[in-house]
Amino acid sequence: MAARIGTSVVTGFRSANRSWLGIGLYAAGWLVIGVISLASLLVTSPPQALFEDADTPAPAVTAQADAQMVEARNTERERIINAWFFRAWPVLLGLAIVYVLATTWLTGGQLGYAAQLVRTPHAHLRDFRAAGSRHFGPLLGALGLGLAVSVIAFAAVIALVMVSAAAGRGVLVALSVAALLVASVALVWLGVRLVFWWIAIVGDGLGPIAALKASFRATRKRWWRTMGLVALLGVINAGASIVCRAIVIFGGVLGGVGGVLLILAGVLPLIIWSLYFTFVFTAASIRFYDDATKSAPSASVA
Repeated sequence: MAARIGTSVVTGFRSANRSWLGIGLYAAGWLVIGVISLASLLVTSPPQALFEDADTPAPAVTAQADAQMVEARNTERERIINAWFFRAWPVLLGLAIVYVLATTWLTGGQLGYAAQLVRTPHAHLRDFRAAGSRHFGPLLGALGLGLAVSVIAFAAVIALVMVSAAAGRGVLVALSVAALLVASVALVWLGVRLVFWWIAIVGDGLGPIAALKASFRATRKRWWRTMGLVALLGVINAGASIVCRAIVIFGGVLGGVGGVLLILAGVLPLIIWSLYFTFVFTAASIRFYDDATKSAPSASVA
């Protein structure tokens, strides 16, 4: 069966409409992550200066005095924040590690649950838990591989900037513009080719490298169709999100009790929609990937 955008989107919504138990477990996981993150930050006693606007002017008689007071406040603010960070960095590092591990498990569980919905009549919460645990290692490997490639690419950009800076300002500007254009095109192209990377890990039980190759095979000669699927889903998501955000903005402008109610009327549906649409996007992508791999030629990755 050929991979079709319309069929994939319809499957995405139909599957998401049957995933409310999975959505609830997914939301609960994010709630736990949020509570742990907040509690960890509170343990470090973050200073009030961390949440203050550095550009807020201080009362002063003259413009010069005002500038001096602002500079003094910013210097003191920076000192306080640096002291807090020096004291709290072990907790922050641990929190970052926990966040990466927890979100990787949640993503694996969500992918496995959505795959069951697309490929079978029913899915159970045990499918969510089993997929998150079974594919945790390969997903972490894929995350580490992606991070390593990103670090190498960043180092290459820094080296290019240093070489071009030594050659002169004109060369630096020209190479910077060219590098930005090339990097933008490369990121879009690579992003589309890797859309199914984690899906292949969870859905097909592949390792990070094998799944990467599978994603490339699935998008071979289907780059524009894959891009069309992602773009269409992005437009749908943006349309629904804009309505909710407009309600929130209007509530903020209105103020008072009515404004608070309007903000809640916008924020709550936005949260629910975001969770729901995550399953829509995942299920649609899985359907497209399944159809692409069934009809994909056995040629090597291009």
